[in-house]
Amino acid sequence: MTRPAYIVFAMLLLVIPARAQVVINELCARNGSVLEDEDDEAEDWVELYNTSASPVPLNGFTITDDPEQQDKWTFPNVSIPAQSFLLVFLSGKDRSGPELHANFKLSEDEQLQLYDASQNLLGSVQVPGLQLDHSYGGVPDGGSGFLFFASPTPGASNSASPGSAGYAPGLQFNPQAGFHAGPVQLQISCTNPNAQIRYTLNGSEPTSSSPLYTGPIWITATNPVRARAFEPGLLPSDVRTETYFIGVDKQLPVISLSTDSSHLFDWNTGIYVYGPNASSNFPYYGANFWREWERPLHIEMFDEEGALVLEQDAGVQINGGSVARTRPMKSLRIIARGSYGDGDFDYQFFPEKAADQFKVLVLRNASGDFCKMHFRDGFAHNLILRAREKIDVDVLGYRPAAVYINGDYWGIHNIREKVSKHYLAENYGVDPENVDLLEEDTTVIQGDFTVFNAMHAFVTGNDMSLPANYDSAAAMIDIESFCDYFITETFFANIDWPYNNIKFWRERAPGRKWRYILIDLDAILNNNGWAPASLDALGRIFGPYGDDNKHVQLLKSLLANEGFRHYFINRYADLVNTEYSVDALSDHLGVMKNRIVEEMDDHMLRWGFWINDWHAEINAFAVPFVAARPQTALDHVQDTFNLEKQVQLSLDVWPPGAGTIRLNTIHPSVPWSGTYFDGVPVAMTAIPAPGYRFAYWRSDSLFRQEARSAALVFNPDADDVFTAYFAPEEEGLHLSVFPNPVSETAALSFVLGSDEAGSVEVFDALGRQVYHSGEQNFVQGPNLVQLPAAGWSKGVYIVRLSTPSVNAGGKMMKN
Repeated sequence: MTRPAYIVFAMLLLVIPARAQVVINELCARNGSVLEDEDDEAEDWVELYNTSASPVPLNGFTITDDPEQQDKWTFPNVSIPAQSFLLVFLSGKDRSGPELHANFKLSEDEQLQLYDASQNLLGSVQVPGLQLDHSYGGVPDGGSGFLFFASPTPGASNSASPGSAGYAPGLQFNPQAGFHAGPVQLQISCTNPNAQIRYTLNGSEPTSSSPLYTGPIWITATNPVRARAFEPGLLPSDVRTETYFIGVDKQLPVISLSTDSSHLFDWNTGIYVYGPNASSNFPYYGANFWREWERPLHIEMFDEEGALVLEQDAGVQINGGSVARTRPMKSLRIIARGSYGDGDFDYQFFPEKAADQFKVLVLRNASGDFCKMHFRDGFAHNLILRAREKIDVDVLGYRPAAVYINGDYWGIHNIREKVSKHYLAENYGVDPENVDLLEEDTTVIQGDFTVFNAMHAFVTGNDMSLPANYDSAAAMIDIESFCDYFITETFFANIDWPYNNIKFWRERAPGRKWRYILIDLDAILNNNGWAPASLDALGRIFGPYGDDNKHVQLLKSLLANEGFRHYFINRYADLVNTEYSVDALSDHLGVMKNRIVEEMDDHMLRWGFWINDWHAEINAFAVPFVAARPQTALDHVQDTFNLEKQVQLSLDVWPPGAGTIRLNTIHPSVPWSGTYFDGVPVAMTAIPAPGYRFAYWRSDSLFRQEARSAALVFNPDADDVFTAYFAPEEEGLHLSVFPNPVSETAALSFVLGSDEAGSVEVFDALGRQVYHSGEQNFVQGPNLVQLPAAGWSKGVYIVRLSTPSVNAGGKMMKN
């Protein structure tokens, strides 16, 4: 966000003359490129100056950004030569050499204080708001008059750079950024009428030679307007950026990126282009888009309702691998840094996630799915996010957005998270500096492979069929998440895996376990025809193809344990029967398609394709895959584990609503049916609703008599229907009619304490009998009587049960 305007002519510098041999001489709280440390990182810094004619030892001196803080950073045994300078990075890295790094970072409006070894205050500087790569320092060196410098001089005299008393005041725009049906007349104002206002309409930052604002500007086409104030004796104001969308009507969030076009498209310095050093062969190594260059930009984001929800300066890099970087539309990594003004993006980009603060975002081009479905990877991640209580895999947020660069429409980019230590902190609250985050078999993102390699050696080098060994492995690996990860990858037939696109992590703390992160599923749903529904991805990794993969080796070793093997097989069936069923996948495919359908025509045309190509991709590849894959995946499980056959299990409860059933790892809504395997025992538990107790189970084939245990473990060797019967907790008769109101047929349920004969009657509101069941033999426990209400008139009816020991009634409604 743009900071409020201010003019600073002098800032308080407290100096105690008797001890002021060493003073705070210059500081930079927004270092973007002035100075890099030994890690090649541009950290904030402070420069100290020895005003005396003799060296001053600093051992025991301290510095802090919080006067109330007891834990100040203490200088090591170093000295400042006479009338010389010493630099300290304010990075939070807490290092004592060869470079000095304090244990805190610098922010504007903080009080930077320096103390001697006796904790006498030597100097205190209020940190002002600074523009990127500007500094604030004393003139002359060691003096009490502080100025602002557009050209900092770390380690050298401040007199080498011209200083200014402050910044020109900020600007106001009317109307504000956003969407307008037609041209708008833009007025720009400044609190100082003597200031000159310069502006641009091409995304570049205004300079003193940019067009001069002399009156309202007509904005007739979508454009970012960037302006700043210039005033003699002061540095230019912050740049104000507002994007005006003229005649634009979008259903998606809209993101506007504004930057000097040379940052992106200049042949020598632009990060978006091939440049002079690109190889002529794919993937064109040496191209500018392979360089880890970062350029400044301004980002604005408007939500689906057109409200401005994010606006700040940030950095941009090209993101992704060989496929993503070589697309005509690149994936962009947008980075929040304190040097740009805000160290985070403070917005809940993904409604399905709780995280509302991000260091890095990726505006992804769909990589291998570019201008095909354009949401294959997002399909899987979003499916799991929406079922996050039921599927335990670490996934990335997904939200499509229409992106504009310098006012030009740039198509649909998928807003995604970047897998990094920050991702782990943002989603799981862990210390980002205290994690192992690894990729594939050898690549370190954060931490190292020491613990993983030890775990791998133990699991693959010991007999996991032994309970003690398996328990040790389960203490190191999050077993449930591990299974869900492998099931998901193989179910969706990710052909670009497992020797690619594997990331995994653990917090470096006692009891923390390894987990896997789902990434880059652009090859699923039969992309390019490479992985049709018939592909046996499970058999593929269990064959010779998977022999050299460390992660497959872990799975193979764990499968030697019968309990794990049964869990894995049943969990596969549980997911295919619920969240990965044909109905669930088809519904989700429709939701994802409809989310972007109105934008895809513009997107496809922008990049030289037709909307019919998009529809054809979905209908020819994704729809058939979704329809066939669940059953085919179960067939592959059966073949891989040499199982006897598949069976159909159906579940129901009586009376309706009196309880639920948990089957293995799922809690389906009843009535329900799913497919399981003969040879793999299933676990089933009846759970009563409040006010009820479990009575017994009935099945079509498994039980010869009623089963009275609420929890069952059995081998499903035949198709079967299981009904859990529940009885009211309170003693006495309870009549229940379901459904109520009734349209055609209702069922009356009641529980008797003994076998006896009786009848059921139904009377209308005038007392006329409309139904009589005749004499029936009722049994001890739950009973059911069907009530044929199809021909009855609308209204209230009385239901009466009569037996030698019972005479009870209840009401029902006919609609």
